[in-house]
Order: sequence, then C-alpha cells, then structure tokens
Amino acid sequence: MSENEKTSTEIAERIETPPAPISETTALLAMIERAALNPAVDVDKMMKIMDMRERFLERQAKIAFDEAFSEMVPRLPSIDRNGGITVYSKSDRDYAAKNNGEYPPGAKPIQNTPYATIDDILEGISPVLSEFGFAVRFKHETVPTGDSYRIKTIAILTHQKGHSEDAETPPLMQDSSGSKNNVQSVGSSMKYGKRYALLAVLPIVSHAPQDADDDGKKAGEPAVIDSEHVATILDLIKRIDKPTAEKTFLDYFRIPNVFDLPAKDFDRAVKALEAKVAK
Repeated sequence: MSENEKTSTEIAERIETPPAPISETTALLAMIERAALNPAVDVDKMMKIMDMRERFLERQAKIAFDEAFSEMVPRLPSIDRNGGITVYSKSDRDYAAKNNGEYPPGAKPIQNTPYATIDDILEGISPVLSEFGFAVRFKHETVPTGDSYRIKTIAILTHQKGHSEDAETPPLMQDSSGSKNNVQSVGSSMKYGKRYALLAVLPIVSHAPQDADDDGKKAGEPAVIDSEHVATILDLIKRIDKPTAEKTFLDYFRIPNVFDLPAKDFDRAVKALEAKVAK
C-alpha cells in the first residue's frame, strides 16, 4: 500500500470512528484545570457558579427521588397480622396498583413467608426497589449508656439519581433474651433495629403486633416478641408433639396468638417449653 493510500485509510478510519464521549466529571475537571492556569479567571465567581450548579443537581435528584418514590409505594408488599409477607410478580403488582389493590383472578404469590424476618422483608422488597432505582443499606452506631452501651440502627434509602433519605431507631438495649451470649445479643439487636429502621424509611404497612407503635413508652424496646422469637416458640411447641400444646401455651399466658406474647415473658416461655420438651 502506498503512503497516499495509507493516509487516506487512516483519515477514513478517524472519520468513521468518533472519539469516545467525555464524561461530565472529566469535562468538569478539565475546565477547572484550565481555569487554574488562567490568571484572568475570577475564582470566586467560578466557585459561586459551581455552587449554583451543585444546588441545581441536588434539587433535580430530590425531584427524581420523590417521583420514583410515589410510584413505588403502591407496589410495596405488606406484613399481615401474623407477621407474614406475601409478594406478587411485577405484572400482578401493576394490575393491583390500577385496581384499588386487588390482584388479578388466579394470581399466585412468588414469595409467601408466614413469619417474616428482616431478611424475608428485604428479599420481598428488593425487586420493587430495584425496579424504581432504589437501594437500601444500614449502618449501626453504639451509644454509651453508663457502664454499657446501646445500639442505634440507621436505614438509608438511596435513589440512582443521587438523593438519599434515612431513618433511625432510638438506641436499643442488647437483646439478651433466650439465654443469648454477648455476640448473639448484639446480632439480635442489630436485626431488630434493621427491621424497624426499614419500616421507618419505607411506608411498608405492617399489621403485626410487634410492629405496633407504642408512642415511645418502651424507648424502642419491643412490647411483644418479634417474628424470629415467634418461630422459636412455635418450633418448641411443635417438638412437644401434643395437639393441645399450643392452646395450653396460649391459655397459660392469656394471649390469643403467639405473636401477642409480651417480650418480657419470652425467656420464661422458652424455659417452660424446653422443660416440656425434655419430658
């Protein structure tokens, strides 16, 4: 190939292959670099312009967050009276959103968990969050209280456009119920905190007694046992292997449902059931 032909080919390739697009961040850094090298640039004015731009982008991100949030809320699953969570497919959720919450005839859930732990709830809402560009994460902080400390949990809901909002629990005591060791107590309190921080940052409707608002009377401590404790109680009752075991348990504690067991009675209930199982 002659030199002229090589040059023509190179020119044609450059024309056919457009340069890679420059990201907004790269372009902004290049502009700042040029401005820094130019003594004629008014740095104060430039900084004010950049501040205005940042505030504009923040407002746009907040608008995008609010719009996506309002569209997502009707599609979030709810938690029933017994603490269970039922999740339907996207098409069924879309149908229900347009028909006053009624699902199409014959609709079958893709997830049906009778005793929803925080992991079950996260699994149920993750497809909905992802559909609308959201993600949720948690962080935990320790708050000193005399010779001990409490654990505060923060749920952070972030939208893909950059805006985020959060909610936090009051500082919670370590959950030492059920003869837990220190590590288990911390883990249980963190799970409990994640559940209620999540319910605070997302409008997930829960009819379960353990999610009821006690107007802060317990300073964030549960009035009744949570879903994981319910699972423990029901497993012990099942191991007693008597048809009347659950009724006897409910009658003894004078409650209509295992979910209504006061949290303060959990340890006593576990010990009593374990003694029955041992027999």
